[in-house]
Amino acid sequence: MKRFQYQLDPLLRYRENRRDLCRQALAQILAADEDLVQQKNRMQKEYQSVEGEIKQLGQGGHFDVDRVSARRFHLGQLKVKIRVVDENRRQLAEKIKICRQALVEADQDVKVLEKIRTRKQEEHTAAQLHEENLEREEAWRATQY
Repeated sequence: MKRFQYQLDPLLRYRENRRDLCRQALAQILAADEDLVQQKNRMQKEYQSVEGEIKQLGQGGHFDVDRVSARRFHLGQLKVKIRVVDENRRQLAEKIKICRQALVEADQDVKVLEKIRTRKQEEHTAAQLHEENLEREEAWRATQY
């Protein structure tokens, strides 16, 4: 029986490689987004902590204006950093959307070639079986005469 050889194997390998690269890119972007989420959470916790410090400084009988002012300045810096992280996440969300779309298209391209390969392999197997059956029939007929 002749071995099946798919003519589009190089193209299939290329498309599989492209799909794998899309998966890797998406994983990296998702990891970067997760890092930003963790960074934002840390900043929000720090923000709440600094707010608590300011409240405590205002409750005592002794009020240190310089210290409260420094803490308020720090709050302002944290707000800006949180906004920057939010903007970075928004930009990453666009990249994630694009990568997911590219991954879906790459996966569809691979599946198309895999379906064609499966169909061609089935046709090859059927042709081989038909050929073998003809050979057997010829051998049988040769013994009958």
